Amino acid sequence: MDASVSHIPVVVESVDSAPDFHTGKIGFAGRTNTLVPVFPGWVTAGPEGQDMEIPPAARETEASRGVRPCSGLPVTPSVADCNTASMELSPRGVKFVQDSPRELPWGKAARFTGPDGNMFSTMRREA
Repeated sequence: MDASVSHIPVVVESVDSAPDFHTGKIGFAGRTNTLVPVFPGWVTAGPEGQDMEIPPAARETEASRGVRPCSGLPVTPSVADCNTASMELSPRGVKFVQDSPRELPWGKAARFTGPDGNMFSTMRREA
């Protein structure tokens, strides 16, 4: 199968505040702003130069009923340098869960949370 990941929905308390976090704080590009029957306020954002989009799904909609914002598995954008990304995002109000990026066997990563508790992690793979 020749495929790519295009959408990673995240459940949020309010779709109204999600775009500010995704575009204003972490710097993703705004992509789509339209109405979709199962996701009112389909406002997506994603990393510049990639087809992947993050649509916020309001917790009270039919499609996400009973699903709570996640605090476990992160959405992980790859970055050129985790330290630089952390220094850029912290002044914008992004809350990191550790003081500095962690060295891991597969690279370096820095986890942070969105306003609804969703986990994100910048990652730099080591060659």
